[in-house]
Amino acid sequence: MQKAKYSKFKLVRNLLLFCLLFSFIFTGGYSIGRNGFIADFKSFPKATISRNVPPDKQNVDFELFWKVWDTLDLRYFDKSKLVPGKMVYGAISGMVAAVGDPYTVFLPPDGNKLVQEDLKGNFDGIGIQIGYIGTLLAVIAPLPGSPAEEAGVKPGDLIAVIKDAEKGIEVGTGGMSIPDAVGLIRGSAGTKVELTLLREGTKEPIKVEIVRKTIDVPSVTLEFKPGVSGGTDKSIAVIRVTKFGGETLSEWNEKVAEILNEADTKMIIVDVRNNPGGYLQGAVDLASEFLETGETVVIEENGKGEREESKVVRIGRLRNFKTVVLMNKGSASASEILAGALRDQKKIKLIGDTSFGKGTIQEPQQINGGSGLHITIAKWLTPKGTWVHEKGLEPDVKVEDKEDTKEDEFVGFVLLTAAIGGAVADRLFVFKPLNFLAGRAGNELKLGGRTETSRVVNEESAVIDVTDKVSPSVVTVSIQTKSRRVLEFDPFSGFRSRVDGGINQDIGSGFIVSADGLVVTNKHVVSDTESQYKVITKDGKEYEVKKISRDPSNDLAVLKIDPSAGSGLTPVELGDSGNLKVGQFVIAIGTALGEFRHTVTTGVISGLGRGIDAGNPYEGYAERLDDVIQTDAAINPGNSGGPLLNFAGQVVGVNVAVASGAQNIGFALPVNVLKDALGTFNQTGSFASKPFLGVEYQMISKQAALLNEVPQGALISTVVTGSPAEKAGVKEGDIIVKIDGESLNSDKGLSDIISKKKAGQEVELEIYRDNQTLKLKATLSKTEE
Repeated sequence: MQKAKYSKFKLVRNLLLFCLLFSFIFTGGYSIGRNGFIADFKSFPKATISRNVPPDKQNVDFELFWKVWDTLDLRYFDKSKLVPGKMVYGAISGMVAAVGDPYTVFLPPDGNKLVQEDLKGNFDGIGIQIGYIGTLLAVIAPLPGSPAEEAGVKPGDLIAVIKDAEKGIEVGTGGMSIPDAVGLIRGSAGTKVELTLLREGTKEPIKVEIVRKTIDVPSVTLEFKPGVSGGTDKSIAVIRVTKFGGETLSEWNEKVAEILNEADTKMIIVDVRNNPGGYLQGAVDLASEFLETGETVVIEENGKGEREESKVVRIGRLRNFKTVVLMNKGSASASEILAGALRDQKKIKLIGDTSFGKGTIQEPQQINGGSGLHITIAKWLTPKGTWVHEKGLEPDVKVEDKEDTKEDEFVGFVLLTAAIGGAVADRLFVFKPLNFLAGRAGNELKLGGRTETSRVVNEESAVIDVTDKVSPSVVTVSIQTKSRRVLEFDPFSGFRSRVDGGINQDIGSGFIVSADGLVVTNKHVVSDTESQYKVITKDGKEYEVKKISRDPSNDLAVLKIDPSAGSGLTPVELGDSGNLKVGQFVIAIGTALGEFRHTVTTGVISGLGRGIDAGNPYEGYAERLDDVIQTDAAINPGNSGGPLLNFAGQVVGVNVAVASGAQNIGFALPVNVLKDALGTFNQTGSFASKPFLGVEYQMISKQAALLNEVPQGALISTVVTGSPAEKAGVKEGDIIVKIDGESLNSDKGLSDIISKKKAGQEVELEIYRDNQTLKLKATLSKTEE
């Protein structure tokens, strides 16, 4: 990029105004530039604008700013120092710094580049991660094997002065931003930088001269340690995570594969010492290896107090290993998220020292010209709601890492504890070490004469576990039609009569939702109001259905049975369909084809938010189902009403339909719809009546609309007799384009809009009929069970 040329200095003034329109404080902006920290920027965009202040910024006084700018232009003796671009970036940096949050920073192009290099893991420097203790610039952690670590730099050291003799720089760090400090400390491999450090417990400042080199540190390393038997076995895996960067997940997956391939491995030590953090999602990914599907990893809370939870959405490959976490003062941010989640959710023990305590989340934004803005958007909390900011996580077992020894006291403590076991350890530590340290069972492991067994988790064992847990709660729904006498004529024997009906037939599935006898199934499974129904549990016990409550708005029904007729009912656990992800593993259980009870099939969530027209095989009509879950787990006729489960054994959907003429495309109602309906049912004893228009329809996609030269909307296939739609004049073949001015499309169907209205409310329907647009008024009625 060539250096921009300016014919007039005023042109650049105007550029600065453009950059500062959204600010409120400017007076200290140039201070960073005065202290000599800003890099030399070579080119800036041209802009021609005026000094006019936008209407919404009239209360901001720019006069002082422009007065300082003009005075510098007029009076400063060395015009070569008045680099307009440098002044622009300095002013913006000062504006952002005025917020008072050291982690909300403006990054000029060079500084932004440094941050990206950090996350990629390849750069020239001394290998330290820096942050703040209070408002003081500090070392979060030196990278393992880096020049800084070799020179004796420690987590928690305060950086007082940065000196680069070759560049003629020696500056104090008071008020210095992280990007500025990084820019000064970084340099070409082979050059030197001197840091003056202040260390707790040391009276005098410590000066450390460090030779820079190319830093290329993998973010995940793995080492195996012998266990109880000693020798060369690989009983204990020490997996060290040095940061959460762009390559961390792929490196982690490689190391986990090595662990799973070692039959000897019984225990895992997760080492996040001196890990300054990085991407939040990286912490969620790694924590998911140890937690159960659906468990919360971290809670984000924004400035309005609104919370959003990040949860586990896959199978954890390491969740059945004994595990401990090592941390120290250099463990920050994403490291603390990982450690906090494992302790809160699995009682996995934290060993070492109090962590750094960084409890905020920054969102990186790329701005024009390669610059960036890191802005604090939320604070994060552990699953139990703990905010660690400026406090850190306290370890369960505090271990001192002695500076005058080469041994790793942290790992040594865990290995010693694992090796001693039994009564000896009880006397040494006043607790049973492995019971205390390792929150989960491991593979076969002999400790103090005891043997504990488990297995490496894989998809097969997860399916078995869920099936064993949930199957007693899954039922078969059986119908018994009323018997009737039929008179037949036989030409050889004359008239004769026979009894028709009165036989039992398995027609669907369901699941128990309360111990007092409530069973959920699909409405279409029990749509015959003339027949009697039974519920059959896995152990073969039959329960007469005493009452059926059908949801008028959803394909759901609640069956009431007498729990005293059996040996006790076990309800399922309802999950949260709002946290489902495409690609997530699921399990379906039901009576396939109305013949094979408790059939188990597996697959993944293959789509979310689908809209389908589902046919009822018992009454021959179709209804519209919106926002359903699509899965490739085999769902056959007879599976209707059965549960769709995650790998934690929670119901996430109610199986409802299968695509005809297709393979492995089934659908389920989201469990959150069921939870809402059950909430009303449990309070009132019936389902809520909802607004009813009285049409059956099919949504016209955008492509179909273009091909047929009609508008998008709901194509009416049936108008229910006596319904509000019929009274309003709606006819078969009409296309409802809008309701109360709100357009219908593939994302927002007719039922979506109607469900937000109230019974008795008048709505305006915009209809497309015979190339004309009509507007009709319809008064919605109540749906009945």
